[in-house]
Amino acid sequence: LRALPNVTDTGVCLVISANPRLVHLVLRQTQITDEALRMLSSRCPGIKTLSLRQTAVTNQCMQESFRVLTQLESVNLASTVVDRHSLEELTRSCPMLRSLNLREAHRVEERGMRAVARCAGLLRLNLRECVTNDDGLRAVAQGCPRLRALTMTRVNGITGRGLLDVALGCLQLETLVLDSCKGVRHLPPELARLPKLVK
Repeated sequence: LRALPNVTDTGVCLVISANPRLVHLVLRQTQITDEALRMLSSRCPGIKTLSLRQTAVTNQCMQESFRVLTQLESVNLASTVVDRHSLEELTRSCPMLRSLNLREAHRVEERGMRAVARCAGLLRLNLRECVTNDDGLRAVAQGCPRLRALTMTRVNGITGRGLLDVALGCLQLETLVLDSCKGVRHLPPELARLPKLVK
């Protein structure tokens, strides 16, 4: 249902009612509110992939939903109001989470990164235009050792020190997208030694 700006709670609730075994649902750029997400949580607790990108769902509703949607493996929260409280609930309740998109999620900040760091099984993380720093990046590097793909575009609070932590903590890293991060003056040589990083 992505990029359908006329889709509202009513339409999404009809889809959910007719498909209680939904496993993947993309609600990007729709007009849904908390009503649709609450219904999804009550009717489709086994959902594995969920995109709320560019929707108006509140943090309170996210927290309530993540508490129920414990089978989530891939979550897209780009351009939402998600904050550390929602991320704490997500990483606490969803142990199978493997992919997380926080692109342009400006309320996450360092404490949100510490919540992400609780997800030891995380494989893919998008931090494009997030507000974080080296301390937040260090927490992720230490807490998510299985990370294979990390995207950081215009993350201006990080420096080479944070990237060194990534190089030392994420030895399975295959893809690192680093673009327009103003605080990065140099790349630590340890990055080049990562055995799986595509060079």
